Amino acid sequence: IEPTVQPGNGIEYTVYVANPGSGAASNVVLCDQIPAGTTFDPNGYGVGTGIQAIAPSSPAGPLVTYTNANDGDPGRFIAPGAALPAFCGVNQGNGAVVVN
Repeated sequence: IEPTVQPGNGIEYTVYVANPGSGAASNVVLCDQIPAGTTFDPNGYGVGTGIQAIAPSSPAGPLVTYTNANDGDPGRFIAPGAALPAFCGVNQGNGAVVVN
């Protein structure tokens, strides 16, 4: 039996993306809305860096961290209640992480 998540516990989860096509995918943008009942940790991987990814390359590159701000790196956090880009789908109101 898995333990129950308690308030204040950290949850780390992974989003997998695959390209089933025969060619390279370019200009890929991922929108991951924060699940209901949870909050985004803006400092999960260091001060101001709450987003971690695998650098794009083949074979897969090393782990990289991105700031939460819309500041030129590939990741950003959109706060709860803020408008989301249309490609995120119906806004669930709990914020989202967007990675280009």
